[in-house]
Amino acid sequence: MKNNIPKLCGFTLLFFAFLFCISIGISSNAIAGVVAPSLIKTQPSSAASVGWRKSSSVLLGLSSSSYSKNGLYKNDKPDKSENNIGEIGLNLATEYIAIELNIEKQENTEEGEFDSGISCKSEDTMTTTFLNLGGNFNDKVSLGIQLLDYDYDSKSDASFISLEANGGGTYASVGASVNVAEYLYLGMIFSNARDKGTTGDIKEVSNTWTETSAGIAVRFGQEDETQYMVEFNHTSSPETKSDADSDKEENTHHASTANMLTGELKLSSGLFFLGSYLSGVTKTEEKRNYTLSMLSGGWEFKNGLSASGYFRVYESDTEGGDDNDSEKNTIGIYIGYSF
Repeated sequence: MKNNIPKLCGFTLLFFAFLFCISIGISSNAIAGVVAPSLIKTQPSSAASVGWRKSSSVLLGLSSSSYSKNGLYKNDKPDKSENNIGEIGLNLATEYIAIELNIEKQENTEEGEFDSGISCKSEDTMTTTFLNLGGNFNDKVSLGIQLLDYDYDSKSDASFISLEANGGGTYASVGASVNVAEYLYLGMIFSNARDKGTTGDIKEVSNTWTETSAGIAVRFGQEDETQYMVEFNHTSSPETKSDADSDKEENTHHASTANMLTGELKLSSGLFFLGSYLSGVTKTEEKRNYTLSMLSGGWEFKNGLSASGYFRVYESDTEGGDDNDSEKNTIGIYIGYSF
């Protein structure tokens, strides 16, 4: 009972951390412009593509998401599910050097009754900061680094127990992208990740692992003309495990693979569309499959202003059972200015 109660009532902490590891790990590279420069001037870059940036910009983002399905709860969904995210970004670029700074704050609230009959309410907050720095050489090669840091706090309350925990982690990535032909780009990113572990009522030791991403992209069109880009990339990460010590539980990073396809279209008028689809597998004892689909549209005006909106769906299922199956929907907006 003593060991099961924290794991059950602390589920939202662990699942929140799991989803976040997906978003900054496998999916940190699941954005347009991982290998090739994005058509959208305010779009964040990766460690490989940051050197391609030619314009400076600022970006503000807001989004809200909720579970439409979560198999751990009675009736397959929580009674309350809110996840709000605010984001601010600053990108500075010259002809050959670029730097990007992005800060994101998440607040997550969940409340509901598990199939076991236990009711639980959880509140989580997370802050993420990443810095990209890179440059290009004769518009043929882009080299860059990314440093990312995140910290989270979580509180879960049930009728007979209250749990608090906090933790965080870091990612350090190096990347390269090569314009091998007029329209063709190839790139790779190597990342070293560290989970700092958790403290509080749920204690875990720290852990480290690596990730490798490789991609290919084709990009057609010139500025002020119709442009389009298609990109595919693959990311993989091996399993690592840190053994428990005297007062902390073990920490396991499960092996993961993911494939993502992204497409961008930007018309001469400034109207643009972006779509992406990611499919991945986390190799736990019961293999977890997940997909992340996104559609976005917006406008870049001639004076540098831009506005866009997006809709994203995250789905996951566990092979051999549906207790942990989930679906989460997100809507968001971005307002930016390039100069």
